[in-house]
Amino acid sequence: MDQLNPELCKVKIGSVVFNALGKDFLRLVDQRGFKIFLDLKLHDIPNTVHETILGFEDCSIELLTIHLSGGKKMITAAMAAGKIIKTKIIGVSVLTSLNDEDSTALFQSTTQSQVARLFKLANETGIDGIVCSPLELDLAANILSPEMLKITPGIRDI
Repeated sequence: MDQLNPELCKVKIGSVVFNALGKDFLRLVDQRGFKIFLDLKLHDIPNTVHETILGFEDCSIELLTIHLSGGKKMITAAMAAGKIIKTKIIGVSVLTSLNDEDSTALFQSTTQSQVARLFKLANETGIDGIVCSPLELDLAANILSPEMLKITPGIRDI
């Protein structure tokens, strides 16, 4: 972080770093002036997601991810908690590691069809934004409202 300018970038903190360093690390990042993108991809029953998000009330988080596949009630519960702690809730569509074979086994549809369904759900709920593959940005532009944030992850070989 010493080599980064907090006015030029946000810090994305995923589950590996968060599980190792916890909320103290979030506070350290915030104290250094960085905005935080907390990428935990929460996915649980609506009340548990709501309470988990409320648990971050003492942290300054700009963006927090949940899985859209948690359904409308979970998304709505997350958004209600996000308003209380003043963070934007960002929905993850389909993990970029999944291919059509995986998607068919899990969702009985192609990856593209599942992403489209989840984008429609995102629109219905009015969530603050979505995370998707760069290959899905055209689909996002066709389905999602223009003001909804569209975030694409970094891509790396596995």
